[in-house]
Amino acid sequence: MKPVADSFVVKLGDMMARWTNDRWVATVHRVANPPRDRRLGMRRQVLVFFHDPRSLARIEPVTTAGQPRCGPIIGGEHVLARAARAQSLG
Repeated sequence: MKPVADSFVVKLGDMMARWTNDRWVATVHRVANPPRDRRLGMRRQVLVFFHDPRSLARIEPVTTAGQPRCGPIIGGEHVLARAARAQSLG
């Protein structure tokens, strides 16, 4: 896929996917440099920002029609569970 000039990409995590009832899906974060002969003159910047709700916030899927794909969760419990999972895979 060819990059779009003068654009930026926003990658969302799994909590936002859950919150939007999968209207906006989570993306796997992967970075790959283009081959040397194609990167001449290209400028690439990466800015990482992680934001989570308050630890006691109740996260419920927002639905406009139909049923939620998953139930509500507590923000801090979700973050801790994801960290524990990442550590066990690691």
